[in-house]
Amino acid sequence: MKSKKQINFKHLAVLLLTLLIFNIASAQTIPKLQDPTNQFIINKAIDIDANGGIIYYKKDSLLVGQLFTTYFISTGLGPFDSMALVNTTFDSILADEDSPAPNLAHNTYQQFYKGLEVHGSIYKEHSNGNCVLITSGFLIENLNINPTPEINEQNALALVKNHVNTDSTLWDSTFLNPTGKLVICYDDQISHSYKLAWIFRIITLCPFSDKLVYINASSGLVFKQVSNYYLGDFRHIYYSDKDDLDTRKKGGNLFISDKWYLHANDNSRNILTQDDDNDGLFYNTHYNSPIYYKEAWDWDDMTYSDGDDHWGNDHWSATAGHYNVQKTWDFFKNKYNRNGMTGWGKHVKLITNFLLTGYINNNYDKDDYIFISNNSIGNREVTYDIVAHEFTHGIINNSQPLPNEKVSGSINESFADIFGFMFERYMLGYVGNWTLGEDAGVIGRDMQNPNNVNQPSYFQQKDFWENTTNCIPDPKLNNNCHVHKNNGVMNKWFYLLSSGGSQPIYINNILQPTRYVSGIGIDKAARIAYYTMITFENYNKDDNNNFETVRANTIAAARELYGYCSNEYVQTCKAWYAVNVGFDCNGCVNEPIWCRINNEQNFNTKIIENENKLVKVNLFPNPAKNIFTLNVEEINNIKNDNLYEINILNMEGKILYSKNYSTIVNTSIEIEALNAGIYF
Repeated sequence: MKSKKQINFKHLAVLLLTLLIFNIASAQTIPKLQDPTNQFIINKAIDIDANGGIIYYKKDSLLVGQLFTTYFISTGLGPFDSMALVNTTFDSILADEDSPAPNLAHNTYQQFYKGLEVHGSIYKEHSNGNCVLITSGFLIENLNINPTPEINEQNALALVKNHVNTDSTLWDSTFLNPTGKLVICYDDQISHSYKLAWIFRIITLCPFSDKLVYINASSGLVFKQVSNYYLGDFRHIYYSDKDDLDTRKKGGNLFISDKWYLHANDNSRNILTQDDDNDGLFYNTHYNSPIYYKEAWDWDDMTYSDGDDHWGNDHWSATAGHYNVQKTWDFFKNKYNRNGMTGWGKHVKLITNFLLTGYINNNYDKDDYIFISNNSIGNREVTYDIVAHEFTHGIINNSQPLPNEKVSGSINESFADIFGFMFERYMLGYVGNWTLGEDAGVIGRDMQNPNNVNQPSYFQQKDFWENTTNCIPDPKLNNNCHVHKNNGVMNKWFYLLSSGGSQPIYINNILQPTRYVSGIGIDKAARIAYYTMITFENYNKDDNNNFETVRANTIAAARELYGYCSNEYVQTCKAWYAVNVGFDCNGCVNEPIWCRINNEQNFNTKIIENENKLVKVNLFPNPAKNIFTLNVEEINNIKNDNLYEINILNMEGKILYSKNYSTIVNTSIEIEALNAGIYF
């Protein structure tokens, strides 16, 4: 495994010995699973991100569980190593009973050596069905350690207690001593190698601290203490003091260092932040857009603190931006069960003090970047809503990309505005305003009154709407056909759907009858918007000049999430009508499902042919959690001797439940074993 060593040149004899040991231990400097000459990689991989420990696999080249069984010899692990499956998680679009069925699985493996956990050596397998798409992580190779401790747990704890400087401890009040865990652990402060160690979680009350203490199980020396939180504190430019900045000590387990840098790695986050200091070294003025390469910034040489993780007023753009991305990551994970921009936790890179503000997925290294600059009056744009806006662009790009031009670009911008607003509300705990950018002194959007910022409040509003029909995008002029203007239409739709209201509509200079919307609440409106954003293709490739497609998709989302003819479904439609997109929804008839008896083909379940062969099916409750009741009403005195086959299918058409019934009258069917989702 690659590592850097600090050498003391004052002691030549020690230097020679150290180099010898290092060379023997580091004969293979590239981990085998990241080595492009590994025949396994040649046969299986599409691409390798060696720095991130990511391998992308060819279609159907690797099945779940094969890496550490069939191909174990190709991993670089030895006969005393093993990998244990410790956790499996599934993606779902929304974390509640209305969620669609999960589609991706994530298996987490822990490395063990001679039966002991190799601390920090986690490997993950990301799969779709039974096929592995991606693996991530690093393995520790060439271990040679005696697993029997020379110092037992009791004596190790006594040494740790003597080491701790405190007036009172948690175990004094609970009378429960901390328990130790024996592991293989990297000593990054004394021996710079893997050792047998005890780990204790030590909580002191005066002064308060919560940290992991590592003690060498052979020498009895405490060689490391790590905060359980990995958090720094700083003064946010706009939102006062913060004490939960997610930072990381330089190099993790691999380097000696007394400094911290802006790498968020807690709670599944993976965020790296750099400060460009307005250098703009990789800014292409001809195309007015950023271009950059892997070498553009050294992500292991970022702007450091003074060593104690207390940043204060230093590097305000970097700390504030990093904090906002960290919290935006948490927002989407907590509210919508999404892990980062990609959904599976791939890292996000943030550049502050840049020459522009925006999001981009770099064509060179395929990474997701957020850029933050200063605004027109010189204020830093590291506000909650602006940073979350750019983060949302990344989610769109990694789920249902929208071309950044014409109306599709306006829809893209509006989704980003919606969740910029939602994140600010999440952080503040209330709705202070419906504007974006106000904390930095310049209001860029007004979702309640788009006309206030020269945006249309409805489709084709005179003096505000910009016609995109004959517009030709010109990236050299940064002209994407009014994407940052016409998004006012969808912003107003979201405001009306959330809060209700009305607005005047003029068509051909003639005032139309008032169009009313009854709001369904901000959270429900955002849930519909999110489901639409990541599920559907939200523009018409052949006619990218109106909002009809995204209108249809939001209505479909409301129908799937809340039910046909639900108030949410109706108001979603009415909100679009209020912004002059589509027709009005004056309610609907909740028609029952009609189906045929026997096996005759029926192409349209609502066309009634040969009524003597039809039944009416009622299903309740819907949605259901544990049990639903099915009732069949037979039409025109059909004899009660028919055979009914009831099947429950998932969204992929797979039958998960099948049973025959002679009659169905208020029959209860248990569905508790099914995952939350949509079934047919």
